[in-house]
Amino acid sequence: MLAAALLPLLAAQSPPVKVLISVDMEGVAGLTHDDQVNPKGPDYAIGRRLMVGEANAAIRGAALGGATEVLVVDAHWSQVNLVPDELLDSVAVPREGKEVSVPVSLFTGRPKPMGMMQGIDASFSAAVFVAYHPRAGTANGVLDHTWSTESIADVVVNGKSFGECGLNAALAGEFGVPVVFLSGDRAACEEARDLLGGIETVAVKEGIGRNAARTMLPGEARRAIEAGVKRGVERRREMRPLKVEGPVRLSVRFRNAGQAFLASQVPGARLTGPEEVSAQAPTFLEAWRFFYAF
Repeated sequence: MLAAALLPLLAAQSPPVKVLISVDMEGVAGLTHDDQVNPKGPDYAIGRRLMVGEANAAIRGAALGGATEVLVVDAHWSQVNLVPDELLDSVAVPREGKEVSVPVSLFTGRPKPMGMMQGIDASFSAAVFVAYHPRAGTANGVLDHTWSTESIADVVVNGKSFGECGLNAALAGEFGVPVVFLSGDRAACEEARDLLGGIETVAVKEGIGRNAARTMLPGEARRAIEAGVKRGVERRREMRPLKVEGPVRLSVRFRNAGQAFLASQVPGARLTGPEEVSAQAPTFLEAWRFFYAF
C-alpha cells in the first residue's frame, strides 16, 4: 500500500538535468593576444580573471535554465586556469515554488583521458562550450588553432575539418549528449552553427585578423552568456547530438614532418603524407583515443 501511494509522488519528480560546461580562454571577451592566454605571458592574470567571470555566468545560466547539477571542465592550456575559490560552488534558484541549490563541481588539471570534455557520459542532458575559438586556419578567427598552435595544422574526421568545437561535440555525441550553447568570437559561433545547427551562440567579439577584435566589455558579455546558456539548457530537447557514424577515418596534418613521423609510431596509425597521419576506428570514441595519443 505504501509503495503504491508513493508512485504518483515519484512520477511527479523531475528527472535530473546534468550540464557539463567546458571552458576555454581564447574566446573570452576582450582577449586577443597570446600574452593574455599563455600561462607564461605577462598578461595571463588578466585572461585568467576574465575567464572565471564567463564561467560563472555560464553556471548561473545553466542553473536558471533548469540544471540540477553542473560540472565545469577547465579546458585551456594546462587546464589549471580556473581558481577554485573564485568559481561559484552552487547557485540558488527558484524552482517549483521554492528555492533550490544547484551544486557545482570542477575538473581541473591534465592529462585527462577525455581532454576538454572530461566527465562526459550518458547521464548528462546538455553540454555548454564557453570561450571557444575557431579551428586552425580560419580567416579573422581570434587566436585560431586546433588543439596546439605549434603542432597541428588541421584535423579531418570522415572528410570534414574539425576544430575543438567539432571534436568535443562529437565526444558528447558518443553519449547522446547535445551541445546547446557556444560563446567565443564570431567565427567560432559560425563554425558551431555550421556543424551543430540551431544551437544558442553568443559572439562576444569579432576578429580583425588573428590578434585584434571589436569586443564586448566583460559585463555585457557575461550577461549575454548567462542568458544564452539559460536558453540553450531550456531548449536542450530540441538539440540533436553530433553523432559521427563509423567507421571513422581520422587524419591529422601536423606542422612539420618530424611531428607526423613521431605520431605515426602509435600502433594502428600510418603516414598518409609527409606531414599527415591517419587512422581508422569503428567509433569516434576510439578515433578520439588515436588523436589524443598523437
